[in-house]
Amino acid sequence: MKLTFVLLITAFLHVAASSYAQKITIAGKNVSLDEVLKKISTQTGYNFIYTDQMLQDTKPMDVQFRNASLEDVLVKCFDGQPLTYAINQKTIVIRRKPKPDEPSPPPVIITGKVTAVNNEPLVGVSIRVKGTTIGTNTNAGGTYTLKVPGNEAVLVYSYVGYISQERKVSSGQEINITLVEDPTKLNEVIVVAYGTQKTKYVTNAVSSIKSKDIANVPVSSTDALLQGRAAGVQVIQNSGQPGGAITVRVRGITSINAGNSPLYVVDGVPVQSGNPSSLAMGTTTNSIAAINPNDIESLEVLKDASAASLYGSRAANGVVLITTKRGKSGAPAVTLNYYTGFQKDIASKRPKKINNCQYIELIEEQRANALSSGLGSLYAFVIPDSSTHINTDWLGAVLRSAPISNYDLSIRGGNEKLRYALSGGYFNQDGVVLGTNFKRYNLRINTDYEATPRLKIGNSLSLSRSVYQRVPGEDDGRSVIRVSLYKAVVLPVYNGDGSYYVGDPAGYSNPVMVATQDKMATGINSVIGNVYGEYQLLKGFNFRTTWGVDFSGLKDDAYKSATDLSLASGISNYSQYLTTINENTLNYKFAVKDKHHFNTLLGYSIQQRRAESTMASASNFSTGSITTINAAGTLVGASSFNSASGIESMFSRIGYDFNNKYLVELSLRNDGSSKFGKNNKYALFPAASVGWRVSDEPFLKRLKALSDLKIRASIGKTGNDNIGDYRSQGVYATGRNYNGYAGVAPSDLPNADLKWETTTQYNAGVDASFFDARLSFSVDAYIKKTKDLLLDVELPSSAGIRSSLQNVGSTENRGVELNINTINISAKQFKWSSNFNISFNKNVITGLAGGGKEIIISKGGNIQGASNPLSILKVGDAIGAFYGWHTSGVYAYSADNKKGIRDLSSTGYLFRGGDEIFEDRNGDGIIDNNDRVIIGNALPKFTGGFSNNLSYKGFELNVFTQFSYGNQIYNGSRAVVENMYAFAAAGTGVLKRWRKEGDVTNVPRADHGDPGNNRRASERWIEDGSYLRIKTVTLGYNLSPAITQKMKIQSLRFYVTAQNLFTLTSYTGWDPEVSAFGSSVTDLGIDYGNYPQCRTFTLGATLGF
Repeated sequence: MKLTFVLLITAFLHVAASSYAQKITIAGKNVSLDEVLKKISTQTGYNFIYTDQMLQDTKPMDVQFRNASLEDVLVKCFDGQPLTYAINQKTIVIRRKPKPDEPSPPPVIITGKVTAVNNEPLVGVSIRVKGTTIGTNTNAGGTYTLKVPGNEAVLVYSYVGYISQERKVSSGQEINITLVEDPTKLNEVIVVAYGTQKTKYVTNAVSSIKSKDIANVPVSSTDALLQGRAAGVQVIQNSGQPGGAITVRVRGITSINAGNSPLYVVDGVPVQSGNPSSLAMGTTTNSIAAINPNDIESLEVLKDASAASLYGSRAANGVVLITTKRGKSGAPAVTLNYYTGFQKDIASKRPKKINNCQYIELIEEQRANALSSGLGSLYAFVIPDSSTHINTDWLGAVLRSAPISNYDLSIRGGNEKLRYALSGGYFNQDGVVLGTNFKRYNLRINTDYEATPRLKIGNSLSLSRSVYQRVPGEDDGRSVIRVSLYKAVVLPVYNGDGSYYVGDPAGYSNPVMVATQDKMATGINSVIGNVYGEYQLLKGFNFRTTWGVDFSGLKDDAYKSATDLSLASGISNYSQYLTTINENTLNYKFAVKDKHHFNTLLGYSIQQRRAESTMASASNFSTGSITTINAAGTLVGASSFNSASGIESMFSRIGYDFNNKYLVELSLRNDGSSKFGKNNKYALFPAASVGWRVSDEPFLKRLKALSDLKIRASIGKTGNDNIGDYRSQGVYATGRNYNGYAGVAPSDLPNADLKWETTTQYNAGVDASFFDARLSFSVDAYIKKTKDLLLDVELPSSAGIRSSLQNVGSTENRGVELNINTINISAKQFKWSSNFNISFNKNVITGLAGGGKEIIISKGGNIQGASNPLSILKVGDAIGAFYGWHTSGVYAYSADNKKGIRDLSSTGYLFRGGDEIFEDRNGDGIIDNNDRVIIGNALPKFTGGFSNNLSYKGFELNVFTQFSYGNQIYNGSRAVVENMYAFAAAGTGVLKRWRKEGDVTNVPRADHGDPGNNRRASERWIEDGSYLRIKTVTLGYNLSPAITQKMKIQSLRFYVTAQNLFTLTSYTGWDPEVSAFGSSVTDLGIDYGNYPQCRTFTLGATLGF
């Protein structure tokens, strides 16, 4: 076999060599090239390929070849001819020689600035040399520099929402351009599910926020930027803690037990918004805080079911699409942004306390009244010594002025083939409370590469590390803020020897010691990214595949220093969460006779999520210097868990429009989830929407004032699968030990019928603009009906398990949203534009488990030490209802209790002078649980925002205001400092207390026994939480191009920003934007010593080069 192979190769080489080595003999004078080529072909057998026209310019030649090689003959014959040749086996191809390159004209450097009609600089305007790929983009100051090949080039200026312009280049010219807004802005593109869409074709309810609207706002988390800027979106900053959790709700509350946060999708990757969030010692973090707000290009909120249905089982609470900035063709645009500033709590809103003398008087009065109630022997206590004259400002001791700073560097550029966007950032925010801080390190890499005219590939990658330094939060007994509110003013921070004072008759810890000695640190490493490939199968027919990942690794360590009541203790926890997703789509866009336009989508998706955690706790640490678990004297316990879940989906969408006027969109998603029972693994989520561009009808063309009018409507179904991974299965839990051996016992019963919560939503809307879009508005009305709520249903004791998760209950939300944009003044030098949005939503519970009428929630019962439930879920009423007793003041005289009303029973305490007058609802003469009613609700009647943008020459001013109306707050902090039955500090409200028979007031007497339970959950603690807040004010100045060119930079902008500048409210607490227990819908609107909102001032600069 080897010999055969060698012989074949040898024979092949011999044949090839002999044919190429044939000798040529030609002689003659003034012979044409055509004749020479024919003789060569005859003698060698080679074929020539050329046309007669190619030989017209060739020169005749004298030839004298004798036994010459083919190569020698060809070289000499083609010397000086306008032709060249190429040999391919036995064929010789003749081609014309390329013309020598003509000298290029010298390049021309063009500089300039692009502004709007009000002289406001436009950022990111595309400037291209017409007919080439040469181009650049304007920077933060609207300026640009471009090297143009020659004086005859034409520059094209284009920007979304504006009319493009062209300008011819002349040598050394500075070209300043003023772009005029597109009168209707109908060609503006917004991001929708699995693609983009022009505004004029959108038939869904979508709110869009662009990067220019949120630039350089000093917030630590992206979701905070939604506040007041999108109709139908309610944002509550639960805590002022740096990096703290934020509650976002789109069109009301739909679920009681399965969460109400929207689905966040970052560059196509669904992000886990729930974990990691809850940490040790009652604090929470925000996973969306890992995203640098300055990397964002746009935020789109998909509000109705038609817009969100392609996300199916996760979209019942709306979808927030976060699109980050990508590269553009042109020279690299480098932008450096920096701001620094400080934060202060709003001192004028700090809860006021009585001084030391007033406090001692109050304690003596409490004791005297307790003795008169016959309870004195049970409440013996020591009155503090007033001679020390201690008057500690505990809040002032734990609060401080705190710095904040941010650094961002980005590089964006590319060419026709490759475009890139690189950015890095560092954010550092100290909290106004001692011991708190948030740092974030960011790196982002986005690329897009056109490998061939049909194949595109690219990636989005975000790497971040977030580091939290925390103190015990609102839901922890050592909460620094809450304890500072409740700590008596007569107690010192330090002992005489400089050590921390830890003795407290009320049992509270020393908050300064906790803030400085407790060590609570959390580090979160996050990766959010994807890679994609897109291939054009046919014109308009594309296949796209995307692989995405969302990873979070959390290390949480918490150390509690020792007190006189407890040993030092610690917790160490490591958790990681990994979500992977692969999505594949086919998209086909085509038109029939240029009137029927189709846009179809077919997709398949598979998503997997894994979570694992390991935790250990210990106590009896000998020193606070070494706080690792192995340094403790006692190991309290250890635990771990891991879980996994998956979703498999198929989805489709078809969009159709006739003559760009009549619009229809249909979508369908089929989801299968591992979380649900075997009888309900899969569910369909359909949606449909229609639109009519009325302004394009001939009968409306006569209305010159009308710029655009579109009517739209939609219906669709979405789902919610936010439950534990194994709730449909029979689950066993450890922790039951016997005789030293670990045991397990059932903790959850299997439920093969468990399925999604589903929300059906109906939406109708109108989009209109007038007077060349100087006035535009959108209005939407909707109904959201949610059924099959995932609720825990109590089981009989014989079941051995307290409850089981079942699909029971239903809710409904109805609302109206209005968004108005106006261009008030549009002069050459001065422009003023405004935006106003307002949202009305009414929530109602339409069904509960087992046909029951109410569920009483006891979460907040111990806020005022009264063990009374505080919230209720009741059919026919809204979620967020406060549950308690109606009151009508205080008995001025004991004789005023003419009906002899008693507490708890017919032989119970007889209410007397100084006691609260509780309403006996059922008239039985007894105040007990049967007299409780709904006494308020935490949900607002409407929310909204109002922004004004003004510019004059290089100056810019933005004022953004947000508001909430009709929500009520349970002031739990006041319920503690005004209950006058314990050793806690007292607020100034107690100065109006009842002291003697005949006093007319609404504040009861001070009584350490409190036999009438005056501190119970009642209307006394309910306050109006409505507010109007100037949220952000920014003043900026852009240096003129004449100055920046001399500085050899593209642009330079300076700005100052003030946040939370002013709040108008009747609420007596620290801040009306409050939610002590986070996003829990059963404990809304409770103020319980929350970390305060801060007033922030920053100074910054943006440099482009």
